[in-house]
Amino acid sequence: MKIKLETELKDTLQEEVILVEDIYALYLSIKKYLDEKNETMLKETVAKTNICLSKFKDIEIKRDEIWKEFTKHEIFESTYMAIEKLCAVYKKEIYNYFHRLRIGMINIQNLNYLISSYVETSLDILDLIFKDAQESVGNNTYRNPYGPKNGNLNEASVLINKKL
Repeated sequence: MKIKLETELKDTLQEEVILVEDIYALYLSIKKYLDEKNETMLKETVAKTNICLSKFKDIEIKRDEIWKEFTKHEIFESTYMAIEKLCAVYKKEIYNYFHRLRIGMINIQNLNYLISSYVETSLDILDLIFKDAQESVGNNTYRNPYGPKNGNLNEASVLINKKL
């Protein structure tokens, strides 16, 4: 029974690692399509990423159940200690999959942060452009730097100086 659980854990971890590596590749594609401003490919990649993320959640739940059954709900100091103590056949493979899984998750988190900060920066720049355009449309004297046709010339020069 123990070897069967160990084999299931190894296979589930292997599947999870492959999925994490696929998700990382999709995140790289998202970053690439954002840089290229390719909206159609971006939408396709985001849809694929969402599918992979939902598969990942399912596999993660399955792995968690297998892990709890494998460890018999015993709490260990670390995952490494649990693997050392409990694994008999696939100790090295399971440890390597856990290690690759952690590295993959960290890489995805970093890339996710990079993409979100890139998008936020782009949105901030767009916000500044729209505010500037809105101010210039709303301010008649800015559109006409020679001053208003009717009205006080001093008022126009104050508005122009304020804008510059």
